[in-house]
Amino acid sequence: LRAEVARRHDLERAAAWREMPAARSLPGRGAPPWGARPPEAVVIGSGTVASRVTIEGAPGEDPDALRLVAGAALLADAPVLVTLGGGIGFTGEPALARAAARAAILQVAEATDPSSCRVAGPTAGWEWLAALPHRASGAGAAVLRVVEADARADGGHAPRTPVGANDRDGEGDLIAIASDVASLPPGLRTVVHVTTPRHALVQVTGAAPRAVAPELLSVAEARSAADRLARVATRAGIASGSPVLPDSVGLGDLLPDPDPTADRSSLAATVGVGFGGPLVIDLVAGPHALVAGTSGSGKSELLVAWIAAMAARHAPDRVAFLLVDFKGGASFEPVRGLPHVTGLVTDLDEDEAARAVESIRAELRHRERVLAAAGVRSIVELPADADLPRLVVVIDEFQAMIERFGELGAVMADVAARGRSLGVHLVLAAQRPNGVVREQVSANCGIRVSLRVLERADSVAVLGVDRAARLDPARPGRALVDAGDARVVEFQSALADREAIARIAARH
Repeated sequence: LRAEVARRHDLERAAAWREMPAARSLPGRGAPPWGARPPEAVVIGSGTVASRVTIEGAPGEDPDALRLVAGAALLADAPVLVTLGGGIGFTGEPALARAAARAAILQVAEATDPSSCRVAGPTAGWEWLAALPHRASGAGAAVLRVVEADARADGGHAPRTPVGANDRDGEGDLIAIASDVASLPPGLRTVVHVTTPRHALVQVTGAAPRAVAPELLSVAEARSAADRLARVATRAGIASGSPVLPDSVGLGDLLPDPDPTADRSSLAATVGVGFGGPLVIDLVAGPHALVAGTSGSGKSELLVAWIAAMAARHAPDRVAFLLVDFKGGASFEPVRGLPHVTGLVTDLDEDEAARAVESIRAELRHRERVLAAAGVRSIVELPADADLPRLVVVIDEFQAMIERFGELGAVMADVAARGRSLGVHLVLAAQRPNGVVREQVSANCGIRVSLRVLERADSVAVLGVDRAARLDPARPGRALVDAGDARVVEFQSALADREAIARIAARH
């Protein structure tokens, strides 16, 4: 029985450390599992906690049996957690208190998406904090405040701001460091007094003190971890120290010089602003695009801005648009007057569906004849004076169209397969593309954009990551994009107002 209890404890202990790993082990666990909010709790050390192992039956009066039952109820060398809510104070010799605080801070950074959490802290002695990608986040982001309470240059104490009960939902979570408890801000829920590298006393309001072996990280370990997180964030388009994304951006502020390019090899267009500045998407590189976004996410506005941005940079003899709207036709009304727009199709009836199918097929045949007559294989190889603009077919609410007119799905598959060389490109938008877009179509959609979606699976289906399900619903137009380079980048899509669209139309 004693051996079985020990085996069960080993399994339980291993599972506990997998679920809440030690700060020092985090770099070896692969990509950080960034969530939209800071964790509720962090590991401040290892110690004895309550075990889920129980022994059924009465032990009687035998002392060994009584000790075995009591021991089974306790799990040694397990992670000891404390909640962030209400704040955590670390006290003791400064080197030890700071080392314990570093371990807690890095756990928050490893667990929380930099775009939704900001770490604010001191500078002197805490230079490694500046390397964290969590130093710049948008309005409304959660905040982790780090305070060295008795580190005033004049020898006095830092202001002792009380910590309120609602601090987690107000100014943010707090981690404070001081040499003694009296120097900490009052009202902290948890105080960890580190006495030696292997011993600390944890005092949680309303509970008895408990001993733990503290979690400690050196400055070098913290700097290495911060650099690693910064590299991960950079690959995700969130660079350390980068500017905060705006809540809105006008397309008029992003328009290029008035002289549109005559380049036939590109459909590059500035569609918004990312952490690195204006975000450019080239549909030719796709050669098709998939756009996801739930109702109210700003999907239709993004499509309008993208169309207008392409029209601003490319003349009507270089790009034309066929717009299909299954939301009543209002979505594309702002750009309907652009000279690039060759047709606007809304809520098709049976006859119109047949005509649309045949017109697209006829366009493909026409383009094949033009290329054959010129003796070239691709639209890029045509001479500059050839009269064959690229055609961009933009379909909003693609799933509604396919559900009603399934034969259009086969046409889209044909366009997806042959469109690159013929200069025909698809932009397919749907609230939930997963399961709606045929595999042969999605395989050719190298550009993936997702505004906010409701389900993690929808985000993963489009981008390969679940971050689009965690975008702020209060920020329409906030989106993630893989522009064809396998990098998922966050950006704020532009809004095309009537004035900007009128300026674009006037150029042609």
